[in-house]
Amino acid sequence: MPPWSPRKFVADVTLLQASRERTRAQVVLKLGAGRSPVEVCRAFDVCRTAVLNVRARFTEDGVDAVVRHKRQVRYRQALSGSQQAHLIAFAFSPVPDGHDQWTPRTLAGKAIAH
Repeated sequence: MPPWSPRKFVADVTLLQASRERTRAQVVLKLGAGRSPVEVCRAFDVCRTAVLNVRARFTEDGVDAVVRHKRQVRYRQALSGSQQAHLIAFAFSPVPDGHDQWTPRTLAGKAIAH
């Protein structure tokens, strides 16, 4: 199988997800055994925030919430692709008179004018 194969990519992603689920489960077990968050961080090479987030999710929603990572909410993009392209084009155009550089306010004004 070539290194760029879609099957290999899916397999790698699946292994990564399984590894993360296992780490979160082990974090819960260590915290339940009385280990401090700092000790758990060192044991599994994760940051303190990750340990505290896992503990909070376990406390609120139980084991399933910890093992099955919830998807992040995707927000609608403020600009469409063509609007983004125009904004980038404005940012690379010459700066208006009286300014040394583009600011968010001057870019917004230019975008609204067009």
